[in-house]
Amino acid sequence: MIPWQQTNFEEEEQLQFLAEWNKVRLLPGVKPLDWAAEMARQKPIKSSRPFPLYNRFLSIAGWLQTLLGNGAIFLPCHAMGNMLGCSHTTVASMRQLAIKDKLLEVVEAHSARRATRFKFAVDRCPILAERQ
Repeated sequence: MIPWQQTNFEEEEQLQFLAEWNKVRLLPGVKPLDWAAEMARQKPIKSSRPFPLYNRFLSIAGWLQTLLGNGAIFLPCHAMGNMLGCSHTTVASMRQLAIKDKLLEVVEAHSARRATRFKFAVDRCPILAERQ
């Protein structure tokens, strides 16, 4: 409930605010990958594999997918490696393992101009599915 009488918003501004509010996904200046990493810390995903690093990777990928909805996600190996404290080759291995586990799907292979695009199986993780 917004106390409109305590604002200087006119009726048209109030209506515009209400129409746009649900489109807001991030605070200004917050990068999607950083938001996903924070959500992964707060609400981690637990896979059937006994690897905490892999679970952190999956958590970031899963929360990133919830943020972007049905859009494809990018999981850049170098940035993810820096975030997770591992090498980019380890991130590449985890991406392949997640594909094998049917948690990630390649929707567009990398090219000279674009990174690989993925979709995360949000429906396989109850903590993410409830966010949808």
